[in-house]
Amino acid sequence: MRFTPPHDLRRTCRTLMSRLGVEPNIAELAIGHKRKGLERLYNFDEAWQLRCDASAKVSDNVAALLRNVALTWKARSSLSRRGAEFGGRKAQSRRL
Repeated sequence: MRFTPPHDLRRTCRTLMSRLGVEPNIAELAIGHKRKGLERLYNFDEAWQLRCDASAKVSDNVAALLRNVALTWKARSSLSRRGAEFGGRKAQSRRL
């Protein structure tokens, strides 16, 4: 497994937030960016609950992806064992 720099994880998190429908300004705050321009001067709301919700969306999405991967591997493992059992029987019956 190759080393993954923290910035790559940050970029992936931001991309997932976008795909999951998190508002761009909340996603930017969630990954640690500051507001810009007039927004930075006048809006001091840190939007903690929205940032937490955005992080939870990403977390739930990654957890679902990992569950799907685990189920896929389990299914493949089960099928390969069955295939070996049935393949052995078929091979024997053909020889007879």
